[in-house]
Amino acid sequence: MYQRKEIVGLRIKLKGRINGRNRGRYVYINKGVLPLQSYDSRIEYGSSKGYTRNGVIGIKIWICYDKDFNKEL
Repeated sequence: MYQRKEIVGLRIKLKGRINGRNRGRYVYINKGVLPLQSYDSRIEYGSSKGYTRNGVIGIKIWICYDKDFNKEL
C-alpha cells in the first residue's frame, strides 16, 4: 500500500475554499487504518496553512505507525 512499511494508516484533512468555491468546505482523504481512540497506537500529527488567491486552506495530517516501529524519523 505504501512505500514505507512502518506506516499503517494516513488521514489528510483539507479545509477552506477548495477549487475557488464561494463557501468553505472540508475534504477527508483516508488510507489504511487510523485508530484515534487507542492509547497504544503511535500517531504523529501536523498542521499548516496555505495562502491562495481565493483565501486560506488549512491542512491537517495524521500518520499512524506500526506499534513495533521505534526509530526516530
